[in-house]
Amino acid sequence: MRVIKLIMLVAVTISLTAVVLQNTELFQVKFLWLSGEIPAILLLFMTAVAGFLMGAIVSYLMQGSSKNKDNNNAGKKSGEQNTEENIG
Repeated sequence: MRVIKLIMLVAVTISLTAVVLQNTELFQVKFLWLSGEIPAILLLFMTAVAGFLMGAIVSYLMQGSSKNKDNNNAGKKSGEQNTEENIG
């Protein structure tokens, strides 16, 4: 599975690099009250980095919430077992 992930990462990186290098013209960009022209290569790079960061943040948050659920469920199960042992 690790090899497949590495192959996919390399394929996406090569594809992204090809797209970025073929798009070098200037684009008009407007954000709120700011506007200007930036090269497409920079715009695509910034978009790719933003997407990667958002994916990493979501992945981190999802792992944290699943660990909390596992800890809560483990605590409830051990608490239930202790209660049954005390009664029986």
